[in-house]
Formats: sequence, C-alpha cells, structure tokens
Amino acid sequence: MDILGSGDYFSIDDILASQEKVPCVLDLPLMRLGYLDPTSETEHIPRGTKIDFPIWLASALKNQKTPVVSVDLPKFYKDSYREILAADAQVVDLHKLGPYFYSVGCKLLSFQHQERADVSRSLFESYLNRVLGVVDKAQHSYVADTSTFIRRLDMAERRVFAAGQQAARDMQVWSSLHGHILLSRRKRKHSETTQESDDVKS
Repeated sequence: MDILGSGDYFSIDDILASQEKVPCVLDLPLMRLGYLDPTSETEHIPRGTKIDFPIWLASALKNQKTPVVSVDLPKFYKDSYREILAADAQVVDLHKLGPYFYSVGCKLLSFQHQERADVSRSLFESYLNRVLGVVDKAQHSYVADTSTFIRRLDMAERRVFAAGQQAARDMQVWSSLHGHILLSRRKRKHSETTQESDDVKS
C-alpha cells in the first residue's frame, strides 16, 4: 500500500498534494505574467519577487536548463516546527500543518534545499513516532468514536488508520467463524502436555 499516494499519475491525493503552494523567489523576470502575482501592478514580474507557486509549477520552473525560481521551505518544514515534532510528534495536530504533510514534505526533497537532509530526517522520525500510536488506536477502537483522533492525522496516517481498523474487523469476523477451531486445538495441546507431564512423574 502506497500510503503517500505519490508517483501515481491517477492518484487524487498526489494531485492534491502537488497543488499545495511553496514560497519561491524569481531568478528570472516573468514577462507579461504580472497577473500571476495579485500584488503586482505591472505587466511583468521582476526578478527577485517573492511569490507562492503550486509544487507542480515550482518544480517545472526550477528544473529548467536555466532555473526560473529558487524554492524555499514552507514554514511548517523549517527548523522551529521540526523542533516541535522532535520534542513530541504524537501531540501535534498534523492535519493543521497540512492535510498532505508527509507527501508534500517528500516532494520538497526534490528541490535539493540546503536543509534537505534535516527535513528528510524529521519526516522519517515523525512518521515512526506517530504510526505505532495510529495502528494501536485503530486496532483497539474499531467500534468506538475516533473522529477527534482522526481529525489530527494527515491523509497518509488516515489511510494507515483505516487499514488498521479494517484488519481488526476482518480478524473479528475470522475469529467468530474459526475461533472454536483454535480453542479446541489449544485444549488438545494442553491435554497432551498434561498427560506427558503425568507420564514423566509416574
């Protein structure tokens, strides 16, 4: 299961994550594209202008033979927020930081930012610190109201949670149909062990 939904041309989640905007600085002027910047009063956007572009557009502009933009990190991926996640990732409302927090973070790594390694480490460690709690909650509350808990998860974590709940339901169904077989085998095994123990004593 691809929890990020990335790399799939037909993935709605990947499309939505690619629509998230990132802060950019123009390395070249954009001629006759002043309408792209709501604050611009001229026909052109001059070099050095700070402007937010969707990730898909920022990537296309950055990857030109002569890069058109430099891409900065959104504030939620900068050092101050990485420190918050490092302190205790489980208490953070990740959905408020971005519904596609992990997916967007992974896309940012392709821009080769100077803090790339730190961002990558933060994403990895935050996911590891949170996912066990997500799975545990899913496994032990598949019939309880978990709406408050789910609201704090990003979309990747919500897919993990849904998969965990479905696995718990499937296990319940299987146990109701086949649990008596396991119980009878355990009883037989216990009986055989007890008999062997009695034989040794005698």
